[in-house]
Amino acid sequence: MHLLSSILPQASGRTSANQQQGILVAANDLLIVFSDMRDLFRLTIALNTLRMHKPTKAKQLLPSKLSQKNCHKSILLASSVRVKASHKFSGLKEKIMLMTLVENPAQGNEDRDSNLATSLPPSLSANCRRQYQQIDVDYDPQQRALWTTMKPMGVPCFNQNMVEEIHHCFYELRAYEGECLYQNELNPVNYSVIASRHPTAFNLGGDLALFLTLIRTRNREALDHYARLCVNALYLRIRQFDSQVVTISLVQGDALGGGFEYALSSNVIIAEEGVRMGLPEVMFNLFPGMGAYSLLSRRVGSKLAEEMMISGNIYRAEDLQRMGVIDIVAPRGEGEKAVDQFIRKQGKRFNSLRSIYQCRQHISPISHDELQNIANLWVDAALRLEEHDMQIITRLVRSQRAEQEKRMLAGKGLRQRFINLPVA
Repeated sequence: MHLLSSILPQASGRTSANQQQGILVAANDLLIVFSDMRDLFRLTIALNTLRMHKPTKAKQLLPSKLSQKNCHKSILLASSVRVKASHKFSGLKEKIMLMTLVENPAQGNEDRDSNLATSLPPSLSANCRRQYQQIDVDYDPQQRALWTTMKPMGVPCFNQNMVEEIHHCFYELRAYEGECLYQNELNPVNYSVIASRHPTAFNLGGDLALFLTLIRTRNREALDHYARLCVNALYLRIRQFDSQVVTISLVQGDALGGGFEYALSSNVIIAEEGVRMGLPEVMFNLFPGMGAYSLLSRRVGSKLAEEMMISGNIYRAEDLQRMGVIDIVAPRGEGEKAVDQFIRKQGKRFNSLRSIYQCRQHISPISHDELQNIANLWVDAALRLEEHDMQIITRLVRSQRAEQEKRMLAGKGLRQRFINLPVA
C-alpha cells in the first residue's frame, strides 16, 4: 500500500473517506498485478475508470485469480519502474502517476486472457488514449452510436498502422464492456458503426506493397504478426465486443478483399447504390484469409461463399442484396441517412434486436481458433507465391498508387467528418 500512498495525492473535499480508500485499494491492486507490459493497456483503462470514482468496476478488469508469485515479483519490480505517463484524476488535487514497468518486465503472466490474443504491440500499450492518425472516433450521445471512420493516409488499404489503430479502438470498447469515454464520463454504446471518409473506397484490402516486401524477404514472422492483428480486430467485432453492442457497416465506396471482409464482420451491412464489393485475391494466386470464408458461409452458405472466392468476381451492392450478403441498399450519397433511419426505426425495439443478433453467437459461432487457423493457411499460401504472381501484385500496387497520386494532384481530399461532435 505504501507504494501507492507515495504517489497518490490526497483527494479533495468532494471525495468521501470511503471513496478515497476504495480508490487507493483498487489502484494498489492494479499496480501489483499488471507486471507484464502486454497487460499495460488494461491497467490504463482501469485507471481511467478509477478517475470517475468507480473502484469496484475498475477492479472487475482484474483477472479473477491472481498468482501469488506474480504479485510478489511485481512488488519487487515496482521499486525500479520508470514513470512514463500521468493521468489527472477528477476530484483529486494533483496528478496520479501511472507507473509503467519498462525495465525487466515480468514474464509468464499466468492470468493472461487465453480466449483471445488480446496483447497489443508495445507502441499501442504505452498510451491508452492514443491520438489516432488514420481513424476518427466519434460518439453520438443521442443515438448512443460510436462511429469508427477510416481516413487512410495514402492508398486506402489496411496498412499496419491503420490495423493497429482499429485493433486498439475495438479492444478499448471491449475492455469498457460496451461503453466509451465521452466528456470524461463512461457512456453506453448501443451501436458501433464503421465507415470510411475516402470518397471512392471503403477499403481496398491488405497492404499489397507490404506483402511484396515480406514475401520476397521470406519474413514469416512479420506476415504472422500482420495476420494475427487483423484476426484479433475482426474477432472483437464479430463477438460484438463481448457486450450488447449492435454492429453496423456503412459502405460508401469499393470494398475489396480485406475491405469486404471487414464490412462482413458487422451484424448489419448498409451500402450505397453502385458500390462494388468482392474478393479478387485469386487473380494473383492467393485467397482471402482474414475471415471471408467464415463470415460469408454463415450468411449465404459454403457453396456460394466458395464460388465468390474462386471466381474473384466483383459485385454491385444491388446484386449482393439479392444474394443475401448485405442488408440495406441506400441511394448514392445517402448512406449516413440510411444508418440514422435504421437506428431510429429500431427505437424501443433495441433490446429485441441485439438479442436476435446475439443468437448468432450460439447458432453459428465463429471461434478465434477458426479465424487464426485460416489466417495461418493464408501465410503459408503467401509464402508459396511465385515470381509471376508477384509481378501481378506489383502492377496492382502501381495502379493503386497512380490512382491515389491522381486524386492528390486534383486536390480531391477525404469526405467531411460524419458527426459534428467532440471526439469520444
